Amino acid sequence: MSPPEKLNDPMEGILDIIWNGDEVLWENLFKHYTECLVKFCLFIQLNKDDEIKLEQISTSYNINLEYVEIKKIIENSFNLILKTEYVDKTIKYLAHNKLKLNINELKFLFYSCNPIIYYSIDNAINNNKQNAKIINDYTNSHLNKSLEKLKTGVYKQDYSTKFTKNRLKNTLTNSSIYSNEPNLSKLIFEDFPDFHSENLKNLIHPSWIAACFTGEKGIVDSALWGNYSDKHEGVALIFKNDFHNNLNIINPDITVFKSWRKMTYSKKIPEINFFDSISTGSHKDMINYWFYDKNKNPSKTPPPEPRDYYFLIHLIDKLITKTKHWKYEDEYRFLIASRKKSKDGIKLKYEFSSLIGIIFGINTSDKDKQSIIEIIDKKCNENNLLYFPFYQAYYDRESGDILYQQDPFLTIEKNP
Repeated sequence: MSPPEKLNDPMEGILDIIWNGDEVLWENLFKHYTECLVKFCLFIQLNKDDEIKLEQISTSYNINLEYVEIKKIIENSFNLILKTEYVDKTIKYLAHNKLKLNINELKFLFYSCNPIIYYSIDNAINNNKQNAKIINDYTNSHLNKSLEKLKTGVYKQDYSTKFTKNRLKNTLTNSSIYSNEPNLSKLIFEDFPDFHSENLKNLIHPSWIAACFTGEKGIVDSALWGNYSDKHEGVALIFKNDFHNNLNIINPDITVFKSWRKMTYSKKIPEINFFDSISTGSHKDMINYWFYDKNKNPSKTPPPEPRDYYFLIHLIDKLITKTKHWKYEDEYRFLIASRKKSKDGIKLKYEFSSLIGIIFGINTSDKDKQSIIEIIDKKCNENNLLYFPFYQAYYDRESGDILYQQDPFLTIEKNP
C-alpha cells in the first residue's frame, strides 16, 4: 500500500483546490492563518537561541492551544487584524465578488496580508504602538492595487506570484518592515505564507494509501507488462473480483475506511472547493471553527457531511481520477484512509484464498517460476487448497495483444 507521492504518476494526489466562500468562511480562513502564525512566532521566541529552519514551521503547529495565555494572544491578535482596513476590506471584497482563488492566488493573498497580520500579532504580544504607522502606510500603498489584481486573475500562474513576491519584498525592505534578523524575516514574511498555503490541503482529507491493480483491458497491454513487470520478466497476480470483502485484508488499527474503486479518466484534474471539503478533527469542532464567525453568525454555505461519509462519497471520486493519458492501464484501486501518515507505505496481509492464479511473463525465467511454484505449493498446503492455476503469457500475432493460457504442467492439482 503506497502513499500518493510513491506512485508513478507525478500528478498523483494533486487536487485542483480552489477557495470560494462567504464572509464567514474567509474570516475564519484568516483566523486559522493568524492562529498558525502566532504559534510560529511563539516557537521562534521559545527557540531564539537556535537556528530556526523552514521545516520547523510544521513543528510549531503542534503548540498546545489549551494554555489560556496563548488563546488570549490569538484572540487579541485576530481582533486587531479584523479592525485593520486591509483585512476587513479584503474579506468583504473576496465574498462580495465571489472570487474563486487557486493555490497561487491564495499564496499571493496571504503574502500581501502577512505584514498586516504579523504586526497585529506583534501589537498583541509586545504592545508595540509603532506598528500602527507601518500598517497604515502599507495599506495605503498596496490594498486597492492588490484587490483589483486578484479580480483580474493575473496571479493564477506561479510566475506571476513570484514576480509579485519580489516586488513586495522590495517594498517591505524599503519600508523597514523587515526586522534586524534577515533569516527570521525571510521565514516570517516570505516562507510562511507559501508553506501555510500548501499545508491547508492536509485539512481536506486524512492520509491515504493505495494498492493498484489492472483489469482485463490492461493485462493484455504490452506497455503495462513492460513498465510494471520488469520487461516481462515478472508475473501478474490474479485476485478474486471481491469488491465487497476487500480481498479479506487482515486489517491493522490504522483505518478510517477502506474501499475498492475503478479509476476514471478525464481531460483534467477535477476541481474541489476547500470550504466544502474540510474534514479533519471531529465534525462538530470543524463546524464550530469554520462555519460560524466570532459572533456566532452561521455561514451561508452548508458544511460538509461527517468526515468518513464525505471522504467515501465525495473526495474519493477526486482521488480515483487520473488524466486521460493513463486510460490504457484500466486501473482499479484498493484505498485505505489512515489516521497516521505513512511516508513509505505499509505492507498488509490478505487471505490466500483471494489469490486465484498467477500469470508468468513472456520472459519470466525458469528459476523464478520454480521458486514461485514452491511458495504457492506451500501456501496451498497451509490453507488446505487442492487447486491453483498457473498461466503463461504470450504475444498474439493476430490481435497484437499479450494473451495468456493455462499451463497444465505447472498448475497445482492435489488429490482430496
